[in-house]
Amino acid sequence: MTISLNSLSNSATNTAAGRQSTVIDNSSALAIDALVGGQLTGGAGAGSGDVVRIFAFGSYDGTSFGGGFGASDAAITLTLPALTLIRELASVYIETLTAVPWGPFPIAQFFGGVLPVKWGIFIVVYGAPLNSSGHELRYTPVKRTGT
Repeated sequence: MTISLNSLSNSATNTAAGRQSTVIDNSSALAIDALVGGQLTGGAGAGSGDVVRIFAFGSYDGTSFGGGFGASDAAITLTLPALTLIRELASVYIETLTAVPWGPFPIAQFFGGVLPVKWGIFIVVYGAPLNSSGHELRYTPVKRTGT
C-alpha cells in the first residue's frame, strides 16, 4: 500500500489531521477479507503517551468516499462528524527511533463482515512526529479457495 508517513506530524486534539493511503481496489480480486499491518517508527522526542491511531475507510459504490477521502495517497483533515464514517483498527504507542510493528488486523470486520469494493487506511499522529523513515504498510488479501 502506498502512504507517505515520513515525518507525519502531530494532529490537534479536536481534529484528525493525518494521511490516507491509496485505496485498494477489490472489484476484480474479490477477496473476502484483507489483513493489514506494518510498522511505524517514532521520531525524535517520541515517548510516553505519544500514539498513532490507524483507521480504515471504504466506499459503498467503488467511487464515493465519505469524509473527504479520495483514491490517492494524500494529507487529509477530518473533523468530529467525519470521524464517525471511519473505523479505528488500532492505537500504536511509539518511542523515539524505535520501529513498532502492528497488526495484522482483518478489515472486513470493521464493515459488518464485508470487505468494501474499495478501501484504504488513514493514519493520525497524536504526539511527537513520526521519523523520516522506517515505516511500512502492507495488506494480504484473504480469498476462499476450493469448490
